[in-house]
Amino acid sequence: MIILDINEEQNMLEATVKGSSFYSDLNYIKRIEGAIFNKENKTWLLPRTMQIINKLKNQTTVLYKQDEYTLAGIAPPTINTAIDIIKENNNTSLTQLVHEYNLDKMKVNLFDFQKLGVIAATYMLLNYGGFLIGDTMGLGKTIQALGVAYALKKLNKANKIIISTPKNVKYQWGDEIEKFTNMSYVVVDGYNREKRLSCFEEDVDIYIINHDQLINDDFEYLLKIKPDMFVVDEIHYFKTHTTKRTRALKKIGELTKYRLGLTGTPMQNHPSDVHSIFEFLIPDLLGPWNEFKKRYIYYSYDYGYPQEEGYQNLFELKQRISPFMIRRLTRDVRDDLPEVHTKTHYVEMSPIQQYLHDLVQEYIEETKEEVRALKNKISKLHGKAKKNAEKEMEDLDGRIMGYMNIQMEISNDLELLKVSDSHWVRKLVEDIDIPKSNKLEKTLELVETILNYNKDFKIVIFSQFATMIKKIKDEIEKRGLSKEVAIIYGDLTEKQRNEEKNKFVNNPECRVICNSDAAAEGINLQVASHLINFDLPWNPATLEQRNGRINRIGSPWKEVYISNMISIGSIDQQIEKTIDKKRNIFNLIVENTDQQQEALKEFIAEII
Repeated sequence: MIILDINEEQNMLEATVKGSSFYSDLNYIKRIEGAIFNKENKTWLLPRTMQIINKLKNQTTVLYKQDEYTLAGIAPPTINTAIDIIKENNNTSLTQLVHEYNLDKMKVNLFDFQKLGVIAATYMLLNYGGFLIGDTMGLGKTIQALGVAYALKKLNKANKIIISTPKNVKYQWGDEIEKFTNMSYVVVDGYNREKRLSCFEEDVDIYIINHDQLINDDFEYLLKIKPDMFVVDEIHYFKTHTTKRTRALKKIGELTKYRLGLTGTPMQNHPSDVHSIFEFLIPDLLGPWNEFKKRYIYYSYDYGYPQEEGYQNLFELKQRISPFMIRRLTRDVRDDLPEVHTKTHYVEMSPIQQYLHDLVQEYIEETKEEVRALKNKISKLHGKAKKNAEKEMEDLDGRIMGYMNIQMEISNDLELLKVSDSHWVRKLVEDIDIPKSNKLEKTLELVETILNYNKDFKIVIFSQFATMIKKIKDEIEKRGLSKEVAIIYGDLTEKQRNEEKNKFVNNPECRVICNSDAAAEGINLQVASHLINFDLPWNPATLEQRNGRINRIGSPWKEVYISNMISIGSIDQQIEKTIDKKRNIFNLIVENTDQQQEALKEFIAEII
C-alpha cells in the first residue's frame, strides 16, 4: 500500500510505501515521471496532480492523510447540504418555513443559525426520517432539538416523543422544555422500580430517560410507547455496534418514524463511529457494516490478523452523510462568543520520573515483541487454537494500555503510583524518595498567576485521574489560592455534582473547579475565564468536550484561555501527536468545506 501526504516545502505528493506489496508498489513509483527519492525521511516525492493519484489508486491500495482533492491542490466538487435539498425541492422561503414550523411561537426567540438548524432537521425528518445536529459545543443543540420536537408536535406529526440523554443532564432537559416550549414532559427516574415505571403511564408529550434505561426493565415500556420521535442526546455514546445499549436503541429506532441525533463530536476515534450513528438515524444510508468496512477502512492481514492501517474514499463518505447532518463551529455563526487562546506548557520531568517512565517503556516494548510473535503464530492457526490466540492478543493489547496508563501517572505525579490498586505499581516507588511533580508545581504557579491577575477570573482544571484532581484541589486549598474549591469526579452522586457545579458558578469565593472527565459533558461552566488540561485524553473528542465547558453562548468573557500541560519526553507527547492525527481524520469526514461554510452563511442571511 501507499500512504499519501503533502510535502508543503516542495509542493509535491509525499508517498510512503508499506505492507506486503512493498516491492511491487516501490517499482511502480520508481517508474513515475518526476519521482524523487527523499533520503532524509525515506519517502518518495511525486508530482501533485489528480492524474498521479488516480494512477496509484488503479495500481494498488492508497491511503490518504488528506482528502484527494486537497492532495491534488484542486477545488473539491460541491457537496450538497440539507438546505440545498430543501431549496431544490421546495418553493417556500426559509423565512416562510420559520412560520410554517411555528418557530416564531416558541417561548424564546431562536438565533437565526439555530432556526436554520431546526428547519434543516425538521424538513429532513419529515422526508427521510433521520437527521444529525452536529454543532460544536455551546451552540445550543438542546434548544434546536426542542424546536424540532415543537415543530413536529404543532404539525401533528409527533405526539409521543422520547428523549434519551446522559444521566447527569436529564433534569436539565426538563428545565429547558419548560423554558422554551409549552410541551408537557416527565423525567423517568428513581431507584424504586414500580414508581419509575409508572412514569411511562403518564399522558405527556415527552418522556426523558437516560441511556442506560435502554437496557433495564424500562426497555419493554419504551417499546410499548411506540414513539413518533426519538431524540438521542450525545449520540456518540452509541458509536459501538456490538453493545447491548446500541442494539436496543436501533430496535426502538425501527419502530420510530422520526430519529434525531445530537452530538458535538460525530466521530470520536474512527470512521466506524459515523456508521453506527447513521445506522440508527438512516439505516440504509451507509449500507451494512461489512460493506462499509471494505469501502472506507483498510485492513492489513500481513500476520493473518486484521490490523486497521488507514482509510480510503473519505471524501465520498463526506458527500454521503453531509445532506443528513448540520455542523457549525462557533466561528461560523457567532461573533459574540469569546475568542479562544490555547497555549501548551512544556515541563521537564525529574530524573527519577524519566527513569521510571523509560523502565515502563521497556515493558511495553517487550510486550509488543510478544504481540508480533503471536501475530506470526496466528497466521498458522485454525479453529479453537486461533480463537484462543486472538484472546491472548487482546490480553496483550490490554496490558500495553495498562502500561501506558502507568506512564501517564508517572508524567503527572509519582504520588499517584503510591496509592495504586496494583501491588506491582506501588512497588515501583516503594523505596524512592518521591520528588515534587514539576507539572503540578507549574500548574499551581499558573493558577496563582491567573487568580491574582483579575479578581473575577475563574479556572476549570481537568485530569483523567480522580486521585490527581483531589490532590490538585488539596494543594490549592493548602496554599490558600482560592477560599473554596469545587470538585467533580465519577463517584459523586448527581445531586453532589450539581451542588459542586452550582458552588463554582454562583459562589464568588469558589474560583477553581477540579474535574475528572465525568464533568466533560453536559455541564455549563462558562463563568470560567481559564481552563487547564493537566493531562490530555487519547480521544480528541473528549478534549473538545472539556474545552467546550467554557467556550459557550452566555460566556461573560470576550476572551478565554486554555492551557495544556505536557511533560517533555513522556507519553504526553505521544498523546499530543495521536490527537492531531485523529483530529485530521475527523476534519476530513465531518467538518464543512469552504464552500459549505459560505453556503451556510448565505442561508442564515436569508432568514428575516
